Amino acid sequence: MEDPIRRFQLSADPFVIETDDSALWLAADFLGAGTLGDPYVLNNSVIDHGGTYGHCIDIRNTASYFEIHNCTITGSAAGSGIHLWNVTNGQLINNTCSNNYQAGIQIGGSSFIELTENRCNDNGIGVDLSFNTHNTTIYQNTLSDNDLWGLHLDDSSANTTVSMNIFEDNGDNAWNSAPGTGDSFHLNYWSDYDGVDVVGPIGIGDTPYSISGTASSKDYYPLIFPPGRPPISWETQPYDQTCPYGEAFEYQLHVVAYGGIDYWTLNDTVNFQIDALGLIINTITVEIGVYGLHVTVHDMYSNSISATFDVTIMDNQPPEWSIAPVDQYWELGTQFSYDIDATDPSGIDTWTLNDAQFAVDSAGIITNTTFVPVGVYGLNLTVNDTVGNTAFAVFTVYVADTTGPVWIETPMDCTVEFGYQFRYDLNASDISNTDKWWLDDVLNFQVDSNGVISNSTILPFGHDFILEVSVNDTYDNVRTATITIEVIDSILPEIVQGPVDSTLECGETLDMQLSAIDNTGISHWTLNDTTNFAITSIGRVFSIGIIQLGIYGLEITVHDLAGNTQSAACTITVEDTRAPTWTESPYDQTIEFGAQLGYQLYADDPTDLDDWWVDDTTHFAISDSGFLNSVGTLQVDEYYVEISVSDTEGNVLSYTMKVTVEDTTPPVWIASPLDMEVRQWEPISQELQATDRSGIAQWIVNDTVRFDISSTGELSNIGQLAPGKYVLEVIAQDPYGNNASAFLIITVTAGDNTAMVIVLAGTGVAGAVIILFLAVHPRGRKMISSLREGKSNA
Repeated sequence: MEDPIRRFQLSADPFVIETDDSALWLAADFLGAGTLGDPYVLNNSVIDHGGTYGHCIDIRNTASYFEIHNCTITGSAAGSGIHLWNVTNGQLINNTCSNNYQAGIQIGGSSFIELTENRCNDNGIGVDLSFNTHNTTIYQNTLSDNDLWGLHLDDSSANTTVSMNIFEDNGDNAWNSAPGTGDSFHLNYWSDYDGVDVVGPIGIGDTPYSISGTASSKDYYPLIFPPGRPPISWETQPYDQTCPYGEAFEYQLHVVAYGGIDYWTLNDTVNFQIDALGLIINTITVEIGVYGLHVTVHDMYSNSISATFDVTIMDNQPPEWSIAPVDQYWELGTQFSYDIDATDPSGIDTWTLNDAQFAVDSAGIITNTTFVPVGVYGLNLTVNDTVGNTAFAVFTVYVADTTGPVWIETPMDCTVEFGYQFRYDLNASDISNTDKWWLDDVLNFQVDSNGVISNSTILPFGHDFILEVSVNDTYDNVRTATITIEVIDSILPEIVQGPVDSTLECGETLDMQLSAIDNTGISHWTLNDTTNFAITSIGRVFSIGIIQLGIYGLEITVHDLAGNTQSAACTITVEDTRAPTWTESPYDQTIEFGAQLGYQLYADDPTDLDDWWVDDTTHFAISDSGFLNSVGTLQVDEYYVEISVSDTEGNVLSYTMKVTVEDTTPPVWIASPLDMEVRQWEPISQELQATDRSGIAQWIVNDTVRFDISSTGELSNIGQLAPGKYVLEVIAQDPYGNNASAFLIITVTAGDNTAMVIVLAGTGVAGAVIILFLAVHPRGRKMISSLREGKSNA
């Protein structure tokens, strides 16, 4: 523990002496002259600083002889009880210094101070020596319960003698930080000494007591018992005892035994015993009489102390009420019973009572013997014990009717069906008879004189009525109960128009109207299959999307506002008996000869399409997607083809289509006809060329008088043409009357026939005939050309 620095404060306390001036001493109630033979003396004073700042007694800077005797010094809030500074020749004897903030006694810078038989307790420090305090004697003081130390010596104190003191239960019993300065500790009692007394002188510990602090000082002869106190003594001297007969006797003895209690002895062990803690009790029921007891207590050192006292057992008291009888309030019509208990060591003998309408038995229980009407009854009760002691009690019994009627049947919560009449019969009785009934809700309910509750209005559904019902008796005692009336609807909805079994063609939609009625109203409808069907809040059932083929069990439930439900079921059969339908109606087709037919047909079916086919697979083909096309080149003609498509259920849709192949395309010129210029005598010959898918059926020329065109398209003149210009229209016609026409101009110029004469002269008459023929024949030019090449028809 750290040695704190103590600083002394100047005090404003009125008990301050700062010099040797005798006036100051006398003003502080000291008597004497301050000399060795006649010191200043303060005796038997009580100085209470009242918890304020300063020291209680503050003496400074004096060499006068002084003594402070038998004073009580307390209440310094920031100082010490007795504060000595720079003084000599002081004695502090038999003072009590307690509850001071710093120290009980605080000495600084002083010498030749004696402290004898003082008690310093509950201070910061018991005794505090500091600042070169020398030659201090501390003898037979008691320093106890101080917060820091019982005794504190700082490193400047010297030659302090500490002996025969009691140090008890301080924060630290002592602290010494003044090594080698002549301080001595011997024969002190230390409450925290843990040594033993086994060898050596009795009452002195076998090992030294170590004192806290840097001085490492010791008390080599620590006392086992506090000095000045007997090793064993009565804390309270035993004295005579009186005990009522029959009661348990207990008497606790208390001793102070510093050597520890060894055992107790008692002279009468027939009637009494004493335990290790000094408690004397009776062992049996002790008869009335006087018993002299001699008790002895022994300590561990064979010390003992004895005492003698009498125990008188007597019974001179009347019986005692366990609970004093008090006035009783008795309800009319009930059995009266009042249990009164009395006790007595000698036992209870008899009970008596003054009123014959009541009786008391041997156990003290009072009951009525007849029916007792409402009224006030004063009862006098006596009880005596077996030795003649009597106890009396007077009390009043008040008979009244304070109980309300009782329910014959406890009112219970109940329900009423919505729309129905409510009726509930209450039943109560009372010894004084019932008077009237009433309710707290008169807007919705009424109650008659017999306790029958009924509704006075239509009670709304879903409402709970908390109804307080009351009945009183003729003494106006009221019995009340609260019931809850719940308006319920337990009646199921009624389906007026229910579901019916239905068959739907695949792709058709279901539309079914249902209806139901209920007292509380219809809340909503539900059904079990919400994947394929739905139902509206008004009961209209309809299908969702396209329902696949199958049989659907449909359960439909209607809910009322009370949560009641009613269900009905039906079967919805979805089948496919219809052929697919044309998405786009097909129509007859016409194609040009030589072209390919390509026609997309569109059909639909709820179950999907399965297969397409045609009856004429020679001329037509159809794909899996319904695309119709011709096979090869169709000749000009009319073709009737039946087109069919089936769904997955085998239903067939057919259509017979007329496909007309026609030729409306005119021939095409391979080479356009050419204009010609010839001499009058020259024949005309031009081979026309045209092409057509159907072939060229005939050739036509507009001037058939002067010109001719062969079946192969060869154009020639008929006879000799006169000079001039001829505008010709030539036509190539196919078998279907399609024409390809062209215009050409033939210019004929005048000229002689020299060439002919030359030929004629060279050939004679026969040749002339041939020449003439060639000249006038439409193919003359060609023949002339043949002659030129050396050919002849002869």
